Amino acid sequence: MKPKRDNTLQSRFGFQDHELTTPRHDEIMLWLDAEADRIVAEIEAEPCLGLWKDSLDKAKSQWALSVGERIQELKTVVMGTTPEEVMRKRELCSKKEAELVSLKANPPGICEFPGLKVKRTWELPIMSGSFMVGFVDMVFDVFAPLALVNNTGLKAHWLPSGSLGRVGRFAFEVKPSISSLGEVIRQIRMYQQYLPGVSFSIVCPDDRFKPALESQGIGFLLCP
Repeated sequence: MKPKRDNTLQSRFGFQDHELTTPRHDEIMLWLDAEADRIVAEIEAEPCLGLWKDSLDKAKSQWALSVGERIQELKTVVMGTTPEEVMRKRELCSKKEAELVSLKANPPGICEFPGLKVKRTWELPIMSGSFMVGFVDMVFDVFAPLALVNNTGLKAHWLPSGSLGRVGRFAFEVKPSISSLGEVIRQIRMYQQYLPGVSFSIVCPDDRFKPALESQGIGFLLCP
């Protein structure tokens, strides 16, 4: 029986990943998946924290505005059938107004940065029309939270999955060993043509080529 032929563009250029089916490759992939939140936090947490603070300030302003409108509503003429009823309603409104003023100054809800959400995709196919270019071992799609105002205060909100809510995309090629630095760089260069704007990194237990890769704008992640 003839072996199944790889019809991807990367195989035509000779980029054969012979270690793809080895236990070492699987072990690194599982490690990368498990460490995704930590890895992304080290890369994206600081800029996304700024985004969170900006959205939190806007949400607090919206909250203060909505509470202010409720205070204005309380200041309308209080109707009643008797003077005693009018007085009682005014006292209740005054008490409620004081509560709203305090609420306006101290909006309830979340204020701490709740962290990022990371969607992990194993063996992401890269397409050129209907033609298969190749597969990226692992892709992290990163989503940052925004502050949202609702009836109970401020809550963290993530936009729907997809490019609209995504703040970062990171691609990783797993290499249990690197026998040819040039071949690895060529492979990444080919992927970059089809995934512009995506940050690529090599994951490997051998960091001999880390300086050379980083000098070419390719990240390097040392794994156990």
